Amino acid sequence: MLSRAELCTLMYTALVHGRPVSIPENMRDAAIELARLNKMDLEIYKLLNLRDEHERGLRILRERLSILEILHREADGQFVLFKFRRPVLYVPSDLDLLAPVDAVPLIVSILKEVGFRIVVQERYCVTLVKGDHIVDVYVHPCIGGSVVYLRGDVLLRHVDKVSILGVETLCLTPSAEALVAASHAVYKEGIVTLNDVVTIVKWINDDTLKLAHELHCLDAVKYVLDIARRVEHGLEELPHKIPTPTHARIIFRKVLRDPTFRETLLYFVEKLRDRRLGQSILSHITRITY
Repeated sequence: MLSRAELCTLMYTALVHGRPVSIPENMRDAAIELARLNKMDLEIYKLLNLRDEHERGLRILRERLSILEILHREADGQFVLFKFRRPVLYVPSDLDLLAPVDAVPLIVSILKEVGFRIVVQERYCVTLVKGDHIVDVYVHPCIGGSVVYLRGDVLLRHVDKVSILGVETLCLTPSAEALVAASHAVYKEGIVTLNDVVTIVKWINDDTLKLAHELHCLDAVKYVLDIARRVEHGLEELPHKIPTPTHARIIFRKVLRDPTFRETLLYFVEKLRDRRLGQSILSHITRITY
């Protein structure tokens, strides 16, 4: 029987190198669960030839993307879909939009007109919900809505127009999305998934490294690349939860090097009086994926 680390290596090999792999029949359920935890659900359905499950996942994905068509009618060109464009297809739990600060009120207004309601409004992020649909509108990618780990205005210089399942929209370029994947995993979540690893390995280039240097995120890129090497050799099970001492060192280096992260960290300190924050931190520490 294969270990979870060996299963991760098989999936990595198939997705990064395009090599055919075979998953034993008695490991299919374990592979599906591992893929779900690693945000690779649609890919494992395709790999295992589970057509009904794959089509059901695509239907959910199309429903998520239908929200963009509403926004494009009145706010076309004023936002970018991010943390979504990946070299693998998966069903995200929500849609993340990145927009200039002056475009956020219009985007929120349009969403409210079609039945969304604001559930969280923070300094740099607004979260809206309608049934099973969740949309996060960001000015900057941030932790807790206030601590900026990537500057949105810089990311918005790196944009492509793409078609995803027939829906045309603006997304970050692959090189910028690779940096977002690594930075989000390391700085915000403290957890690295196979989705993150495949994205950074397939899309990293010189532009990614230049942007990482500009935004003080090289530590995140290096960390995910190290995990990728371990996965390729069957030495790492994913999702990988960054050990607390290691995560603390990485965050401390970010504080020292990144003036935006350091300055906005003060907003988080102000929130420490909120009792709900403690519950959120506990949940963050104990989870195994995001």
